[in-house]
Amino acid sequence: MPEIENLNPTKTETAGAGLTTLASHVDPFPHILVAGLTAVGSAYAYYSLRQPQTALLAGAISGAFVYSGYLLCSGEHRASYLTGTLASAALLGATLPRAYKTPEAYPVMMAALGGISTLENAVKYAQVRTGRPRDQRIHTTPGSGTTAR
Repeated sequence: MPEIENLNPTKTETAGAGLTTLASHVDPFPHILVAGLTAVGSAYAYYSLRQPQTALLAGAISGAFVYSGYLLCSGEHRASYLTGTLASAALLGATLPRAYKTPEAYPVMMAALGGISTLENAVKYAQVRTGRPRDQRIHTTPGSGTTAR
């Protein structure tokens, strides 16, 4: 069983540490995933719904997520997480009213992704700026079945 070492003195930092630790291991893939889903929504809005304004907004949000992932790969962590936070908040603001009004799966999913992404990017941006919360350290013991091969 892996041991988790928590280096954070407060419960608030401990709660944020789970997000920052996960982000440290999987970034930039969530940025690219949300960019792709938003681009699909942009194409759907333009070709099927005939709403060019919605398509343009979704395309711009998708581009912001791609740029955020690019900045992350380039080592510009502060700018990347700030861009990701702004893009996530825009996604949440654009999809939440429709998700509230309709039971369709796509707006609800995009609003949920926007909310989760906003929280994750904001906490990670705060970590890059201040150094807190600290990532959790996960120690594995040999033979526990959790080590990479």
